[in-house]
Amino acid sequence: MTHNPVSGSLSEPLLQGGEEPQLYAAVPQAVLFGDVGDAAAGRKGRIAVYLTIYSLDATRCIILHLAATQSLFHALSPSLQQVLPLWQCSVIVAVVVLLLGQIRYLTQLSWFFMTGTAAQLVAIAIVVYDMLVYRGSPGDGGDASDAALHLGATLTAERHRGLVYDAPLFPSDVSASNWTPAAMAVLNMIFAYGGQFAFLEIMASMRTPSNFSKAVMMCTGIMTALYGGFGAVGYWSKGASVHGIAVFSMRAGVLAQVAAAFIFFQALAQYLVNLNVWTHNLLVLSSRNSKRPSNSGELWDEDNSRAGHMSTGDHSSGHWLAATAFVAAYSGVIAVAVPFFCTLVGLVTSVTYLTTAYTLPAIFALKLFPNMNKFEKWWLKALIPISVILSCIGFVASVKTYMIEASGGEGM
Repeated sequence: MTHNPVSGSLSEPLLQGGEEPQLYAAVPQAVLFGDVGDAAAGRKGRIAVYLTIYSLDATRCIILHLAATQSLFHALSPSLQQVLPLWQCSVIVAVVVLLLGQIRYLTQLSWFFMTGTAAQLVAIAIVVYDMLVYRGSPGDGGDASDAALHLGATLTAERHRGLVYDAPLFPSDVSASNWTPAAMAVLNMIFAYGGQFAFLEIMASMRTPSNFSKAVMMCTGIMTALYGGFGAVGYWSKGASVHGIAVFSMRAGVLAQVAAAFIFFQALAQYLVNLNVWTHNLLVLSSRNSKRPSNSGELWDEDNSRAGHMSTGDHSSGHWLAATAFVAAYSGVIAVAVPFFCTLVGLVTSVTYLTTAYTLPAIFALKLFPNMNKFEKWWLKALIPISVILSCIGFVASVKTYMIEASGGEGM
């Protein structure tokens, strides 16, 4: 497993407005997105790419740890008839990923990843069924007669107390200048599309860029149809009464627990992919930093940038265990300290995703293709400030939402 190149290439379809102007055409020997940055802007370009992508790797583990933790919480708490402390669920997740994370070659976990993908599809089917059968506010699903489900019903009702079913074409919150929910929704959509990197790493490689472009387009089409259909059904069924994650806003019952359990396996599978990539990157960076002489070049020099020099199997077992334990530990602590999934997603998207997927590729394309046609040049020049402005808006919205949630208000 090499450094994750995909995160920096999600905007490739947007840069294919003409026949020729594609980033890899200018740097055919590129393996990492950092190679493209180096060709376009030298050492500063490579540093900008790596700082952004490494930040994305580090924070994505936190998000997936929280997703797995919350899924486990919603799957177990109703059956235990008590509110299971979130930190206990976080510890369970940390132990599981620490154990499975010692399998360094992701090909050996392909069966688990396929299970995670299937689990996600089953969970989606369950949620859609719930939306079709029980239309209205999530708290209106009726009383749970089974004592084991009473806690789940209580949690659901408490979460949605005061919310009424409402499905206007244009939400009143936005029309009343309350732009924060709209901004957070857009950021979560961007993050969802960026999540296709896991599939792209399996379907194609940066070494075969023509196939990579096809993989991007195919995944984007599939996800657009899936998200669009799911969103339409959800808004028809629940209107504006759902705040947060749909699977955790279902009518309390066995199906809600089963859906949460399936999401747990899906989140765990994605977590293991990110844990593997980020652990490898951490060890490569620490190894290069410890081995380079004090009078040598920077850590980001071209000779130090090629991840192909090391694979996941080249690291010692002790170092790998320590690195995975470190990642699982800080992810678990932050996930419990900031247990607001959509807010974390918005923050990470505003700081890293937009920059990686739009701002940097646009800058590099302008430098690598000075003779592109006027329309493409105009589009890329406009994309840079637009992405920066969206990042700033998203960051402010995320901080604002976090302050509301931390104070006990209704955020995302």
